[in-house]
Amino acid sequence: MCVSAGITLPLTYDVLPEYSVLSLFAAGTIPFSLKFLTAPFLERYHFVEYGKRKTWVVISGFCVALILLLMSRLTGVQHQVHIAVAFFFMVACISVQGISLNVLALK
Repeated sequence: MCVSAGITLPLTYDVLPEYSVLSLFAAGTIPFSLKFLTAPFLERYHFVEYGKRKTWVVISGFCVALILLLMSRLTGVQHQVHIAVAFFFMVACISVQGISLNVLALK
């Protein structure tokens, strides 16, 4: 499966990205590893009107939509680093949403 994912990389780029940009995309998955640090923060802070978990589900959903909209405007080789940074923040929002939905499903 890894080979088939790597085959499409030269087909999608005219110029292959640098290793530093590829490492930024790999670092974008770090928020999933740090869920145990963000969970207490999510439990402590919330809006009373929505509840503990729904607050973060709604906020992170809007953030993901906004980041995807911004990422759709960035194209080309000159924006690779910006796309990688936006990817990191999008994964962080998805991680927050995952924590909130998992706890919401348990209640």
